[in-house]
Amino acid sequence: MFWERLNRIFTDENGRRAPRVLLTLFLALLILSTAYFYSNAELFIHEKPQENVLVRDGNAEIDGVSDNQSAEATIDPITGKPIPKKSSTSSKSSATGSSSGSGTGSSGVGSSSNDDSGDTPDELSVVVAYYADSQSDTDEEDQNHQRVVDYILSSGANPVFHAGDLLEDGTEASRDRFNAVTLTLRTTRSFYAAQGNNERNSSVYFDNFVFPGNEHYYSVNWGNLHMIILDNYATSVSVGSAQYNWLLSDLSSEASQSRITGVIFHYPIYGAGGDWKGMIGSMVPLFRDHGVDFVVSGHEHSYQKAYIDGIYYFVMSGQSSLGYSIAKIYDRSVKFYTYNTSNSLVELVSFNER
Repeated sequence: MFWERLNRIFTDENGRRAPRVLLTLFLALLILSTAYFYSNAELFIHEKPQENVLVRDGNAEIDGVSDNQSAEATIDPITGKPIPKKSSTSSKSSATGSSSGSGTGSSGVGSSSNDDSGDTPDELSVVVAYYADSQSDTDEEDQNHQRVVDYILSSGANPVFHAGDLLEDGTEASRDRFNAVTLTLRTTRSFYAAQGNNERNSSVYFDNFVFPGNEHYYSVNWGNLHMIILDNYATSVSVGSAQYNWLLSDLSSEASQSRITGVIFHYPIYGAGGDWKGMIGSMVPLFRDHGVDFVVSGHEHSYQKAYIDGIYYFVMSGQSSLGYSIAKIYDRSVKFYTYNTSNSLVELVSFNER
């Protein structure tokens, strides 16, 4: 039966058969295709499509994480070995803010109305908010921004960190929109930001804020959190640059080594838009070797997460689906809650200090 059907395939309407060489090639191709499928059957069976968020473990993308799913980082999922904790001192700072460099930092105490899911053995130190890419040049975008600001205020988080693109274009008009929406936030919370590309390194942006140090890169201490703010838009991040050398010194300090350490900047190192090989070669080794616990960035306007060498890399969402994250910083661990524009929990990631 098979040979009769094959004969009809290679016979035209006038009864003329195709040359024997074509029949031979067809059979060879059929045999090779069948062999390749069965030799790779496991790959085909286990390959799954990406879900709603980009999640990467090591250098490979894995399935998206569903709502309310917790990702514990006590064990490195790549090696299967416990992640070594960074050295720490026996005493922890109080939940007040201080800054490095010549700038003046603000102080305050963070608290939160969000309930923890599950018991946490160590003591809560400070509650922090993160968001990014709130730039606006329309009333609708102002409303999106105002909604997220209200969510952050309701959470009780203090301080608040912004990962850049606060303004639409670095002009006075975009500054005025930002200031109008964030007036209560900036006057009742300590507010810190990293410069984004939409700030355009403008004097309008820098004149609007008073940040520590040179305002491009600086660090602040809040309770058990040491937060480092970098500028990877207008300031070099290459090995040996002023920012690189400052970061190396800051990460080596007791302020960083005795606390949970986070880093925030605008352009993501690992993202759906591609990886930044320059920072992978310069900054990432410093993060890895000096106990950085998590990194926050923006720019791509979609929530993403990567877990590389024991470090969580979070990319914040942005306009027009602006969301935010709340990080609860404990003595030895972090709970990182991410919410969407409707204030629904997208994901909770819990991890221990490295």
